[in-house]
Amino acid sequence: MFTFPLYILLILFILAILGFFIMYFVVLYHIVKNASLTKASALVSIILALCAIICIFFTFYLLRDVSWKSKITLPDDVWSSNNSFFEGDNTL
Repeated sequence: MFTFPLYILLILFILAILGFFIMYFVVLYHIVKNASLTKASALVSIILALCAIICIFFTFYLLRDVSWKSKITLPDDVWSSNNSFFEGDNTL
């Protein structure tokens, strides 16, 4: 069995959000650098940013009561080898 604290997933989630915003600002930089800022590109950029901010807000709003020090246990290969679902022909 492999056990790790739940806050590891929070750290990975924050890194994913950070990567998203880095790429978002790279795209905005290329839009401005290449002088291709139009009404359509500005509108899409604003809508994308608002959707991302709303999703992040509601994600952290819903996760505020989570006990981050609780542990997650992942089963090892013994679990899957003892489960009858993985043995033989299990057609219905």
